[in-house]
Amino acid sequence: MRSWRIAAAGLAGVMGMTLAVAPAALADPADPEVPTLAAALRTVAGLPEPANPAGAPVPARRDKENRVVVYVEGDDAALQPAVAAAGGEVTAAAPGLVRAAVPAADLVPLAQSAGVTAVRPPDPAVALSVTSEGVAASGADAWLTSGRTGAGVKVGIIDVGYAGLSAAQSGGELPAAGPGLVLHTDGCADPGGSRHGTGVAEVVHDMAPDAVLYLSCVDDSLAFAAAADWLRQQGVAIICASIGFPNTGRGDGINEDASPEGVVRRARQAGVLWVNAAGNAAQLHRTGPAADADRDTFVEWSATAETNSVNVAAGGVVTVALKWDAWPRTNQDLDLYIMDGPFLPSGTGDPHIVASSRANQKGTTGGLAPTEQVTFTNLTAASRLFYLVLKTNSGSATTRYDLSVLGDISGELNVLQYSSVAGSVVEPATSPYALAVGASNVNSNVISSYSSQGPTIDGRVKPDVTGPDQVSTFTYGAGEFRGTSVAAAHVAGAAALLKGANPALDAGNLEYLLRDQASPRRFDSQFGYGTLALGAARTPAAPHGDPFTPVSPTRVLNTTTALGGHQRTFTAGETFTFVVPGVPADASAVVLNLTGIQASANTYLRVYGDPQRVPTTAGNLQLDNGQATADMVTVGLGPDRAIRIFNARGTVTVLVDLLGYFSPTGASTYFPEVVPQTALDSRTATGGHQRVFNGNEEFALQVRGVLGVPADASAVAVAMICIGAGSDIDVYPQTWSGTSSINCIASQARANMVVTGVGSDGKIRIRNHGTQTAHVLVRILGWFGPGDGSRYVSLPTPVRILDTALGNGVRGAIGQGQIVTLPAGRLNGVPDRATAVMTTVYGYQPTVNTYLTAWRADQPVPAASAVNVEAGRVLAACDATAVSPGGVVAIRNSAGSTRALIDLSGYFTR
Repeated sequence: MRSWRIAAAGLAGVMGMTLAVAPAALADPADPEVPTLAAALRTVAGLPEPANPAGAPVPARRDKENRVVVYVEGDDAALQPAVAAAGGEVTAAAPGLVRAAVPAADLVPLAQSAGVTAVRPPDPAVALSVTSEGVAASGADAWLTSGRTGAGVKVGIIDVGYAGLSAAQSGGELPAAGPGLVLHTDGCADPGGSRHGTGVAEVVHDMAPDAVLYLSCVDDSLAFAAAADWLRQQGVAIICASIGFPNTGRGDGINEDASPEGVVRRARQAGVLWVNAAGNAAQLHRTGPAADADRDTFVEWSATAETNSVNVAAGGVVTVALKWDAWPRTNQDLDLYIMDGPFLPSGTGDPHIVASSRANQKGTTGGLAPTEQVTFTNLTAASRLFYLVLKTNSGSATTRYDLSVLGDISGELNVLQYSSVAGSVVEPATSPYALAVGASNVNSNVISSYSSQGPTIDGRVKPDVTGPDQVSTFTYGAGEFRGTSVAAAHVAGAAALLKGANPALDAGNLEYLLRDQASPRRFDSQFGYGTLALGAARTPAAPHGDPFTPVSPTRVLNTTTALGGHQRTFTAGETFTFVVPGVPADASAVVLNLTGIQASANTYLRVYGDPQRVPTTAGNLQLDNGQATADMVTVGLGPDRAIRIFNARGTVTVLVDLLGYFSPTGASTYFPEVVPQTALDSRTATGGHQRVFNGNEEFALQVRGVLGVPADASAVAVAMICIGAGSDIDVYPQTWSGTSSINCIASQARANMVVTGVGSDGKIRIRNHGTQTAHVLVRILGWFGPGDGSRYVSLPTPVRILDTALGNGVRGAIGQGQIVTLPAGRLNGVPDRATAVMTTVYGYQPTVNTYLTAWRADQPVPAASAVNVEAGRVLAACDATAVSPGGVVAIRNSAGSTRALIDLSGYFTR
């Protein structure tokens, strides 16, 4: 029977199919006796496990006393006593997790201890190298010739080993031990076991030869956390980590502090620029729903295929990491098997099993992390195929899984049989706090086939930039240092050059400059913002931003007339390039009010500047079939001084009004309100208009000298709300020009932000441009005027910082009264000195009509909305939100629950 099965399975492999064993033949593989002990530790613990001549799990890590090094999970109060009772020693700890050295004979009693939910191998640090000319390719050579060499900058490097370090130092490729180079090896058992870190250090040193290097060696994720803490204590400004930790988080940056993503977050919040290799798993990654269409308990990789092959080098060591989207703990249960042929396991004792990971998520109260991971060795003398199998014990067929293979993959068959390039970036490079670096060929700038690509699981573009790949080093030889590791080293060295030339640059400034200067300019999940390019040698300046110049609202585009040069409706998928009139040549951004009317379908309008960096986010203005809607937008001008307007679906009439612009010659800087104040509420006595606005009524609202607005304010930023039917509310300084600011809808509240100049009498005018009555509310967000206020900086392209559907910022809809805090500063190129951010806030799919409020997170909730959300609609509104000293904003939902999005387009900085 066994010989028949092997022959049939071999034939099925040739035919491109997989032969499945009957479901009844494979029992639940969770060990009924020791379900908390990882399968990889069974043999060392003395439990029976079948041997396979083709391959085997990598032997358990041991310490100098021959004790087995493990991670133990469970209740905090139980872990250390359980380890002690097993004759072991805790060597590192985090909430719910310890690393311990335990005698092999005591692993089973430890796993059976009360309060212990899992005993498993440590999360290994995986070198992200497939295995310099990048100095010239990035433009760093001109900086070095000009004397800009990274002097005074401390750069930390975290890696898995520094073999050949002494030889590189003797050869003059790296500084001698002392003031120029410090080696810290507490985090790894064998610092000489890999030359990877030495190669990375050489590239950083080539790029920034006078930067001081702090080298730290790590074996696992807890050592990684300790290394980051040590580097921060040394005062490093930049950390380069060319390693990854698959399976240690969802990939959205929202994870426990002890995880690698948590480590990166803490470092960035402490002011360190974290540069991380994106990974080399582009063709060694697979994602999809964990579906078992034929109900035989095995997940199909593609169509009916239930095995997925990968070619492993002779003697090669490979880590296969599986996770599924059920974080942080789950009872959904998948298991991972490595087979020596295209077979499905007939049971846990099947001799074709090379290695397996069978954590008992289903049987553990409260669940376990949604991960399985195995590291194994090809024991044969030649490269050969191994086959991956996923078994589902419980869970949803729609749950997304991600599987990555890292290690010694062989030759041209450096791919999974079934692979998915998208989503292959490895943690912690997925974190929004990490500057993730992909790899492109140093000579051609073609993306390297193995360079991991985004988007992340929560929809963000990754990598952030790419760096030179396939370069020469002393340690690796001519053209032989390959992978995102070497690319990240070039970017970290470039950051050191920028920081050395201007020590005042903070992590946000460095990130902004590295992204903005990347060339060719891109914005996608292959190259990020483009390839590393330092540009001309200079003293780099932090983006200082531009002051504001208000104008009386002026219509500059009307598609029902010839005004603006587009005398027809926008068609589906159309992009119109438009040079805004009345704006000086040195303007960096314009403030517009965008109105869409008579849309033939539900659609959106997107406005952006740079044609090479098209936003991946939704549009600035959301439109329903037949309804008129307006939204303010602040958009950076493209290299050609133009903006682009894109319509997604159907046809729509578009109106654009110019409200002002930012330029170096402007005279007004921005002063955000710490807590936005209500200046007018026609439902109450606030503001002096305690009644509805009648048709065609104009009201002059005093703003200078009110609520902290000074007597010399030239303009104010206000949030407007109207409640009425069929009216357009217009806001302007003194003379009405017929432009509109907000469109009212019957029985619904509508919100929009308006930036308007102040009349010579210190007032702004509010007109109900229609025959119906409406209530109006005005909230002052801030004002513009002379003095040392904030100036505006447009980001290279808008960035999504909240998407509740994908789990960006928060996972799931925002409930009634729920407050979500979001990092808007110290992230995405926004510096520490930012005082406010310009955002577009979207709400959709509410359970009841509601509104979202955005404000500075360290202040009380203001009594006003950023956007009103209606059932069955997607609504958006611009908001200039002040940020707390840590760069944090908050958003709150008023009623029911709703989904929400926030796009960040720029910031104000002193």
